[in-house]
Amino acid sequence: MDSLDPLSIARAQFGLNIGFHILFPTISMSLAWFLVFFRWRHFRTSDAVWLDAYRQWVKIFALTFAMGVVTGIVMSFQFGTNWPGFMGTVGNIAGPLLGYEVLTAFFLEATFLGVMLFGMNRVPGWLHLLSASLVAGGTTLSAFWILALNSWMHTPAGQVIADGVWIAQDWWAVIFNPSFPYRFTHMMLASTLTASFLIAGLSAWRLLKSPLDAVARRTLTTGIVVAALAIPVQIFVGDQHGLNTLVHQPAKIAAMEGLWQTEKGAPLVLFAWPDEQQRKNLYALEIPNASSLILTHQIDGEVKGLADFAPDTPPVKPVFFAFRLMVGMGGAMLLMAWLGAWLLWRRGSLPKPMLRAFSVFTFAGWVATLAGWIVTEVGRQPWLVTGLLRTKDAVGPATQGALLTSLIAYSLTYAGLLLAYVVVLTHLAGKGASTAVVPPHASSGSFDMNLDLPLIFTILMGASILAYVILDGYDLGVGILMPFATRDEQDRMVASIGPFWDANETWLVLGVGLLLIAFPAAHGLILGALYLPVLGMLLFLMLRGVAFEFRVKAEGWHRELWNRLFFVGSLGTALSQGVMLGAVVTGFRNETPYWIFNSFVAVGLAGGYALLGATWLTLKTEATLQLKSFDMARIALLVVAAGIAGVSIATPLVSPSVFAKWFNFPDTLPLLLLPVTTLLVGGYLWRCINQLRQGIARGEWQPFAAAAGIFALAFCGLAYSLFPYLVIDKMTIWQAASHPSALKVILVGALIVLPFNIGYTIFAYRVFWGKAHELSYG
Repeated sequence: MDSLDPLSIARAQFGLNIGFHILFPTISMSLAWFLVFFRWRHFRTSDAVWLDAYRQWVKIFALTFAMGVVTGIVMSFQFGTNWPGFMGTVGNIAGPLLGYEVLTAFFLEATFLGVMLFGMNRVPGWLHLLSASLVAGGTTLSAFWILALNSWMHTPAGQVIADGVWIAQDWWAVIFNPSFPYRFTHMMLASTLTASFLIAGLSAWRLLKSPLDAVARRTLTTGIVVAALAIPVQIFVGDQHGLNTLVHQPAKIAAMEGLWQTEKGAPLVLFAWPDEQQRKNLYALEIPNASSLILTHQIDGEVKGLADFAPDTPPVKPVFFAFRLMVGMGGAMLLMAWLGAWLLWRRGSLPKPMLRAFSVFTFAGWVATLAGWIVTEVGRQPWLVTGLLRTKDAVGPATQGALLTSLIAYSLTYAGLLLAYVVVLTHLAGKGASTAVVPPHASSGSFDMNLDLPLIFTILMGASILAYVILDGYDLGVGILMPFATRDEQDRMVASIGPFWDANETWLVLGVGLLLIAFPAAHGLILGALYLPVLGMLLFLMLRGVAFEFRVKAEGWHRELWNRLFFVGSLGTALSQGVMLGAVVTGFRNETPYWIFNSFVAVGLAGGYALLGATWLTLKTEATLQLKSFDMARIALLVVAAGIAGVSIATPLVSPSVFAKWFNFPDTLPLLLLPVTTLLVGGYLWRCINQLRQGIARGEWQPFAAAAGIFALAFCGLAYSLFPYLVIDKMTIWQAASHPSALKVILVGALIVLPFNIGYTIFAYRVFWGKAHELSYG
């Protein structure tokens, strides 16, 4: 196979994306529980050392969580841009599982994150501890749903074919498929070990600089003890997972063992160079009968070789070597943890050589986890869903050039982000804990499932996108306005959005998630057509997200650099979304006039976000910065007015379908209420800004409400123009919808979780209401 064919590049890109993403949830899933432990210990004992430990490590958790969110968003888009055949074939099963991860886990962790990070002195201690616990529970619940889907892809169960598509016959069997209990337990223990060694390694790094640091001594002990207890359990669970794999995926076991022919009394290959052309191992170092003993618990047990599964066999070399790397690193971590625990027990502290050794092992969990994921995912090939869907049958239509360009872009971006992440972590560890003080809080008839469910999900998806555009829109707008403020003002601007940052972005995940799970056919078509602008948006979102976190921890010129990158990420995201919106309206046409239209929409949307950001600053800031917000809001309003006018004139000209809807007289005369109302709201906004500037009005919330109203009216006009199409003139919501069995399942979860999320969003805004203060973790 050509190593640069689209399938190979798409696989390499997906492997890069999922490999980079998994680094951060692997830490955050268990680090969240360590934080709960630190917070609980302080809550029970009032020992300030535990509180300092919480405050130090919550910064690292916030940074890691942000990295996980921005890289995780990429994954949901990848199903449409690179692998549309996946959701097109098994979307009725995969969609609800992904949907429940968003509706339950992601909302739980993201919405309570604001109180956990910044609300310690704004809510009672028990409520802050509860928020931290809910975030930790959300991370575990997220792993539950993701691993349920991943395990089902390895060992599918509970599905049947109906009308040519795979649907779930038994959801219990789908979720608790044969490999799920082993895979979930194995992954959670891997996360525990990764977080334990991270805590121990960075604490050791701190103690080398400051041997008397009480926080570092205590967190070092915590990390080592947890690791020493978890590793033996992981070895047992790993053995059980291997036995389960032998039953359900014997070809993967054969590749892991480097076993080419079925044998009784199969040897354990410690090292070799697998030669796939000759189908034998070169330079093999073996222990006779050991593989049979380990796998079958019989010294002469039979183990099947790769020849029995040809041609459906995985690539041997990556699986073979990754398995040995995982086991080798696990053995080294076992020795380190037990030796460290023994020295702590005998001496109460570690000598400098051991501190240096633990510093070297800071990211040992990453090495073992990545090696394990290579074994797991490459070992499943050539199947994407074992026995149901081959990898080659799911790849999208993206060209070799587009895929290679995006692979290079992702690689360079991830390399930079990883370097920055490691540098910041070591910098934070080197500084040690510091106690920060947060300012006190200022005082119809029959129901047709096939017809109505797609309509309901369209409304839910539209509402989610509108919520994202308004809530995250002011986040983006504040970032776009950063160059127009001084450094102190920039800090206050970021402080005005910090507590709401992660909760706001949940609406983008929900909107894209609903498109993915409820309309899988349109998901692949839309994201495939928008490949490059989606790539741009994801890269800018990642840049913006990490810049937000890094700038808080940076000093001097580094802080200025991250401020500029925050602006670039915010503006780039807004422009990318504007290009995507224009392309949707024009039906993804590629001619030059349509790209000019798309660019015009992009500038208008960026101006709209700037308007939201400026009016948000009017609400949240005071003094000079608030005065600047008045001027910025007026300029942005003029840009928005020009954008709306231009788009309103051009849209009917570039889209015949839209023209027919808006100019079918006299039926469309009532639609004149939309532009007239928009004009009135814009005038009211201008008047409010002028009155506030002159000091003759006190309704500081009114400009933001008016700006949000303009967006809501524009959204209603867009929805009318497009309905009932998801892809204009090509695919309606009913044509793109999932099977009713899948829609019914996910609707139950949506109706339970959405009111809770809306209620919590209101609660979070109430907790952090008032003027913005300097942000401090705790």
